[in-house]
Amino acid sequence: MKTIRVLLADDHHVVRTAVASFLRQEPDIEVVGEVGEASRLLPLVEEIRPDVLLLDAHMPGQNVIRTARDLCREHPELAILVLSAYDRREYVVGLLRAGASGYAPISSAYSAPGARATPAPRPPTARPAPASRGYHL
Repeated sequence: MKTIRVLLADDHHVVRTAVASFLRQEPDIEVVGEVGEASRLLPLVEEIRPDVLLLDAHMPGQNVIRTARDLCREHPELAILVLSAYDRREYVVGLLRAGASGYAPISSAYSAPGARATPAPRPPTARPAPASRGYHL
C-alpha cells in the first residue's frame, strides 16, 4: 500500500499539531511537513513534493484561490484540500475552479468517524467537477 504524503499549511501552530496528531494515527499517511507562513508554502511544496496539501484558507499573506491555481498549474499531481470556517457557495466554487481537489468546513473536517484525505489521480488538463451541495469531497 502506498503511503500518502501530507503537507499541513495553517498559521495556527495548535491546529497544525492537532491535525498532524490525528493523521499520524493512520498507518498509510505520513505528515511530511508543516508550514505556518504563506511565503514558505510554495517553496516547501517544491522541495518535498507531497501527495496532499491540507491548506488553511485564511493564512495571512495569501489569496487561497490564487495559491490553489498556482499550485495546480505547477504541480498538477498535488491534491489540495482546503479547510475553512466559511462555506459560502461562491467561495467554494471559486476554490474548486482554481483546481482545489476538495473543500471542508473546518468545524466538520475531522469529526466524522473514519474521515480520510485520499488523493485522486487527475491528469494535468482535468477540470474540477462543478460544486454541488456535497462540495466535491
